[in-house]
Parts: sequence; structure tokens; C-alpha cells
Amino acid sequence: YRKATRGGTSSTTSSTKSSADASSTFVNKKDLSGIVCYKCKKNGHYMSKCPNNKSESGFSAVFSTGQFSVTDWYVDSGASVHLTAKGEWLKSKVSPDLSDIVVANRSTLT
Repeated sequence: YRKATRGGTSSTTSSTKSSADASSTFVNKKDLSGIVCYKCKKNGHYMSKCPNNKSESGFSAVFSTGQFSVTDWYVDSGASVHLTAKGEWLKSKVSPDLSDIVVANRSTLT
């Protein structure tokens, strides 16, 4: 309850608000109805919370056929091991202790 003073006379009034109502005033839910997702263009959520987001592990590969020269270079910044026929072209090199090489289609080369 709170004490109210009016015109020099004090009176006591009690609040009829329940504790459940009082606690709900502390919950600050934002109204997202005007928010438009940049990904799916639907209202009500941000792109980071978009239900269309799928947690997928990315995998991409490029396959090429044709004539290749031993002097050609093919760069794969995502590779864990780089191979070359011309080790003398490298400034520094380490020969990994590998017995098998797993390629893009998950087959192994020995």
C-alpha cells in the first residue's frame, strides 16, 4: 500500500494489483511485429533468429577434367594439406606424416 497526502491531510490507500500483475510489468518483451527479416522477408523476427536458418555443415568441391601441366598451380584455401610435384618451388615445406589422402568424394588415395 502507499500513503497518499492531499492538501495536508494524509490517508492510506491499498493497491489492488496482484503480485502476478506487478511482476509482469518487469518483463520487457519487445514488439517485433514491425520488424522485417532481411532473409525471408517475413515480419516478427530478426535475420539472426530466422526460422529458415539451418545449421548445415558446409561442403563444396570443384571437379575438373582435362590436360594438366606439372607447372600449373591450383589454390585451395580450405585445404588442410597442399600437394605439389615441384617441392623446389616452395620457400619452406614440411612433409606431413600421411599414409592416406582423403579426397573430395571421400575416397582415399595411398
